Amino acid sequence: MIVILVSSIKEHPKVPALEQMFSTAAAGQTILLALNAPGFGGIWRTGKFDLNKEIGSFLKLDDNQ
Repeated sequence: MIVILVSSIKEHPKVPALEQMFSTAAAGQTILLALNAPGFGGIWRTGKFDLNKEIGSFLKLDDNQ
């Protein structure tokens, strides 16, 4: 299974862009912990997949995602 997390960054007077991204990262970590509890494994993968324009285009992501 592949789980793709997407942050949708919006201008907000009280929630900075980094905090919005960190919230998505926290959700990803929680998913990994939930997988680990019943004995499944998972990895957090970035690198060439992170911010990849081709994947973003395939998923129809906007520039702020």
